[in-house]
Amino acid sequence: VNGADTKVRIDGKIKLGRVRIISGTLTVNSTDGYIGELSTEGGKTDIDGATIGALNTFGGEAVIKNVTADSLAMCDNRSDESEYNISIVSGRFGSFTCSADSGYNIVKALASERRLRGTESGIIYEYSEIESLTEATDITVEKCDHKYANGNIAVDDDYVCYYCNSQIIATVSYTADGSEKTDLFGDIYDAFERANEAGTATVTLQKNITDDITDTIAVTG
Repeated sequence: VNGADTKVRIDGKIKLGRVRIISGTLTVNSTDGYIGELSTEGGKTDIDGATIGALNTFGGEAVIKNVTADSLAMCDNRSDESEYNISIVSGRFGSFTCSADSGYNIVKALASERRLRGTESGIIYEYSEIESLTEATDITVEKCDHKYANGNIAVDDDYVCYYCNSQIIATVSYTADGSEKTDLFGDIYDAFERANEAGTATVTLQKNITDDITDTIAVTG
């Protein structure tokens, strides 16, 4: 894929050997397909559902979601000195490697409120264990619920999550299936969306909101 105005979409049941994006836009949505090697060297890449052998990032922008890959490598081969702008939302990776010269580590590549779990072991890693990590094997990136396995909240006294290091903005308490539930959110809009889903709920701010709220917050319960 090359050309500032070029737009390419890969979907359906298709098997490809090697795909490169140098400029333009590449969209991948092909859970039934397979790409042997996908290299992002520039432009914008949006992957939402894919099975990939080797996923190599050299630069440009990329959002990675719902991906199964044998390997993910953050490389440093950027001839145009472009900055990395990689956001991993979810996926399973056999190995994850950041080049020493890339200036990246695993947590820098994770989207907001994401945590790292061992795919086979099931171990959820605390942020302090991975904040400088540049390589790992057998890992899953997933949405963080900010809780321990026993259901207790996993935050410090300032309501910062031990797993994803996100600042918790609000908690939402409600009753479901005859028991009390509490969910934690780093985004005020997500908190009110959950409260509306619950129907009757209590939203408690855990931090003063100093930024301007630009979107409408709907309250339906």
